[in-house]
Amino acid sequence: LDWVLSLLSENKEQRVELNSKPYSLSYLSDLSDGDEAFIFESLKIFNESVGKNISEIEELFGKEHYKEVSNLAHNIKPSFEMLENNLGSTICDELAHTQVDSSKAEQVDLLKKEYLKIQECLKEDFPDLFKTV
Repeated sequence: LDWVLSLLSENKEQRVELNSKPYSLSYLSDLSDGDEAFIFESLKIFNESVGKNISEIEELFGKEHYKEVSNLAHNIKPSFEMLENNLGSTICDELAHTQVDSSKAEQVDLLKKEYLKIQECLKEDFPDLFKTV
């Protein structure tokens, strides 16, 4: 599984150079028949909830609360899937369905990095997502 993650990571870097975005809106667009308000709300939910969950995953992982790490990874996997981010989805799947222990630190870090890459692109593409009222 580590080999697959490594391969996905390498392929992801190559794809990012070609595609330049770690996410796609195709699924959301198809799901909503191109409804921009729906897409924006979905991105807003991703932006707000996944960031909190990843911070919580890091905190729980540091406290060795591995079962809770697995549960949160399971909960956020669909969020990465809706943005067609295969690396985030794969990492969440591994954390949710394999034994989580201290050896998974790299996956937790990689998941956060992937989330931050998505955030960077969303800030450029949808600056209104980051405006506070």
